[in-house]
Amino acid sequence: MNRKIGSRFMLIGFATVFSLTAAAVNQDKTPSALQSQSLDNFSSTIPGLVNDHVLIGTAYNSSTHEFLNHQPVKGLVSEQYGGVQFDFRYDTDTSYDEILSALNGSVDLSVNISAVQVNAGAHIAKESAESEYASSYTFTAGATPKKKVFLPIDANLGFSLSPVGEIIANDYQGRLMELAGDEFVTSIEYGAQLFVNMHVEYLNSQDKREIGGYLGVDIAGGIVNVQGELDFLDDQSKESVKITVRAIQKGGEPTRLLTIIPNNIVTCSLSYPQPCFDLFSQAIQYAKNDFRYQFNQLSDYNVVSYKTTRYDRSTADVKRLAPAYQTISFARNQLLFELTDRYKKALMDEQRAADILSTYYSWIPESERSDVVQLRTVAYNNAWLFFDAAEYCQTHPYGNLCVDYWNNIDSICRSTGEGCVISYDRSMLDIPTTARKVEQCERARQQATNAGFVTEPLSLAYRKLRWAPVFMTDLSDGIFEWTPCEFALTTYE
Repeated sequence: MNRKIGSRFMLIGFATVFSLTAAAVNQDKTPSALQSQSLDNFSSTIPGLVNDHVLIGTAYNSSTHEFLNHQPVKGLVSEQYGGVQFDFRYDTDTSYDEILSALNGSVDLSVNISAVQVNAGAHIAKESAESEYASSYTFTAGATPKKKVFLPIDANLGFSLSPVGEIIANDYQGRLMELAGDEFVTSIEYGAQLFVNMHVEYLNSQDKREIGGYLGVDIAGGIVNVQGELDFLDDQSKESVKITVRAIQKGGEPTRLLTIIPNNIVTCSLSYPQPCFDLFSQAIQYAKNDFRYQFNQLSDYNVVSYKTTRYDRSTADVKRLAPAYQTISFARNQLLFELTDRYKKALMDEQRAADILSTYYSWIPESERSDVVQLRTVAYNNAWLFFDAAEYCQTHPYGNLCVDYWNNIDSICRSTGEGCVISYDRSMLDIPTTARKVEQCERARQQATNAGFVTEPLSLAYRKLRWAPVFMTDLSDGIFEWTPCEFALTTYE
């Protein structure tokens, strides 16, 4: 169902959005059409950003991705395993998922909607990620020290149940998954991260291709080069390119970073980019030098991740807590994937609309400003509709609960027009500009130099002024005058 509510916004029937999922749920539930997340894994790795206060030995439900607030297995905690390692990573065109992963110590977040939307992490990711209209350059430094490991009290006997575990195993066999989950935490990985990102945003995708092509970024060395051709850009065009450098440190002594980048963020434009470029370089040098010497004890690190072990992969005593695993349908997993993906896309569109309203407001035709405001609201509402459904699907993995929940939202939308996904015209996120063709002015400058009409140093001085040559009718007669690039362009064929 498509119902028009405005020239650039439409209500969408959910069946048309997720037709693949609808087909999946109607097929026969043969074993090949079913997959159990739990049955395929002997353990889980859970991001520390979801909850960094979990005790070792804590029960965990791998189907709903939830920790339970008790420790059903007895054991000892050891910190004698592992050693401190430092690693550095460089990424160009860093995506939303990659930034979240970097902020969380490179733990895969793709299957966990709670990890995809995690307060500050998601906020930073949507502001720093590459898009059709922006480039993203990221440097990350990570330190991984000793980890806490759960060991049996008696190595010869292996793990045994705690008093809480005994009660659940003896009295609640019918509620094992609910009360004890299916795994328990057997190690806690600690670490520290330094995240340095330079985000370059443009008026539109064409500017990203054309202007961005003249920016050379050596992330490893923290060096940014602006090619001379961009001298031909007018001041307004340079002002339209927004540069943001941010650095975030987790663990160690984050206050030291503030001596380089106050408030952890600095913004510039291409008209005067050097402060941003300098701080980008200084932050990377800080990561390679000062940062790595800030760690003397485990308390200097943050929780990066938890690793678990399944009850049915442990001792005979612990296996008494192992639940009978239920299968999770392909339809549920496919729907969860699609909802999560659409949530992130809507979130990025909402961020772009917000950037336009805060940064490029004067570039938008007055008649379209209210449309961009509405697009931001619509994208935000869509994102949280997708998030709500994805979160439900994650915590209700069995049977048809997930698909039925989404179908119920669809039914309400169709009958009342409330709670619907609303489409919008994404072209509003691309602010048009006239073709600049600075490369033609550069070719003309080179032609004049190569012909001997002007020396290279003098022609470069003209370029700094944004002047390009206007040739005589007969090119062999030389240069008529030097004039601003936009005027010289009118004389070129």
